[in-house]
Amino acid sequence: MPGVGGCQHPGLGNLRAVIRAAVLDVGCAYVYEALAQQDIEQKRLQPILLNWIPRAEPFCLYYPSRRQMPVPLRVFIDFLKG
Repeated sequence: MPGVGGCQHPGLGNLRAVIRAAVLDVGCAYVYEALAQQDIEQKRLQPILLNWIPRAEPFCLYYPSRRQMPVPLRVFIDFLKG
C-alpha cells in the first residue's frame, strides 16, 4: 500500500518494524504502548504528545447470534466477561 511520498506502509502485522525504526531515529511510531514498553523502560523510546493520546475504548466482540453457539466461542466470551 503506497504511503505519503511514495513510502510503503509496514502495515499492522509489522509493528515491531515500526518500533525498530523509531529506536533507530527514523521517525515517530504510533503503536500500542504495551508493544513499546520495553523500549520505553530502557529509555530507547519516549512517549510524546501525551495530551493527544485517545482514551481506550471498551472492548467489543461481535458474533452471530444463534441458538447453537460453538462451545469454544462461548468459553471465549465467558473469559472476556471475566
